[in-house]
Amino acid sequence: MPSQPNISDTVSTDVPPPNQPAKELRRSKTNRKLFGVCGGLANYFDIDPTLVRFIFVALVLMSFGWGLLIYIILGIVMPEEKLIPRNM
Repeated sequence: MPSQPNISDTVSTDVPPPNQPAKELRRSKTNRKLFGVCGGLANYFDIDPTLVRFIFVALVLMSFGWGLLIYIILGIVMPEEKLIPRNM
């Protein structure tokens, strides 16, 4: 007789644990070159910001400048990240 699957194996949880804040797509204040868009995208997807910058440069070159327009729009639309002050 086949065993029944464990409920914890079949339930998908996309909600972060209660002690971790939910991820938000925001422009980076600490890892920025122009607007902080690439740094913010890298923080959101947990990848290296240099890789995101390289992808944006390739997008600008391959799309005849449309990637630059997308970058500028994201720089205007994305909110800036909130820095948490350190307690000393």
